[in-house]
Amino acid sequence: MATNHVPVPVINEHHWFALRDGHRVQYSLCLSGLNSVSEWEFNKTYSTLCEAAPTKWNFHMAFKRISEKIYSCEAVLLKVATECKNANATFRIRLSVDEEDSRPAFVQEFLSVSEGNEAIVPHQDKKTVKIPQILPTEHAHVLNGDLFISVIITVTSCHQ
Repeated sequence: MATNHVPVPVINEHHWFALRDGHRVQYSLCLSGLNSVSEWEFNKTYSTLCEAAPTKWNFHMAFKRISEKIYSCEAVLLKVATECKNANATFRIRLSVDEEDSRPAFVQEFLSVSEGNEAIVPHQDKKTVKIPQILPTEHAHVLNGDLFISVIITVTSCHQ
């Protein structure tokens, strides 16, 4: 099967600038018919535009077909520029599928973990989520419909 790349529009991009100790952005996406592609990627660069200490982060998320009914997902958040050595970030991914009556049929959340240098050095501070199977096999039929994806990135400790 040839690799297809399906562009997915960001349904919503919402920034919270007034967090007490940082910044937050949420990307909401809808991926229709994931079962029709062998892989799909989403890339975004997030700059905090912080007056105290701006930071810049690259986010990459990829879904890959493992078998007919199994898809994996890997996501990485990497700091690429900073004026604040204390700045840190985490991200959360929420996957959900709705039934025809808009009730959630399946919801799953994942929180990033740290990899790399804890000294928070650009290009070495990396947060990841690795999901070997995004949906249990018994829910594989929902891959024909819409997969709703929410990514929330929270940057903290830049106002210290």
